Amino acid sequence: MQTKINLNLQDERIKVLQEKLSTVEEKLQVSDISANETRTKFEGQQKLVHELQRRLEDAEYKVTVGEKLRKELHNTILELKGNICVFCRVRPLLPDEACSTEGKVISYPTSMEASGRGIELTQSGGTATG
Repeated sequence: MQTKINLNLQDERIKVLQEKLSTVEEKLQVSDISANETRTKFEGQQKLVHELQRRLEDAEYKVTVGEKLRKELHNTILELKGNICVFCRVRPLLPDEACSTEGKVISYPTSMEASGRGIELTQSGGTATG
């Protein structure tokens, strides 16, 4: 009788342990699936980070090139402005030129279309337009 009781107790313990084992195995499978999903997401995020870093480097390069071009163009514009000022400089009339009987030495365009586009300088030997 004692042996039967021990046998029944052992059978019950075996059933409980088997249930625990199956529960732990299910949890392990769920954990494995979760770990695989997490790994897949991580790899996708790594690819995204690498792509964004590459795009950032490209954008920084383009900004550097654009800034260099902007500086070159700015310097060219300043140089051309200086040249325009030198080419268009008109000296004041000398006293003997102001009293000239030949008429005006400098004349500006009268029509609105030509306004700001040029002036006409009269010299004793001819005219020059600029």
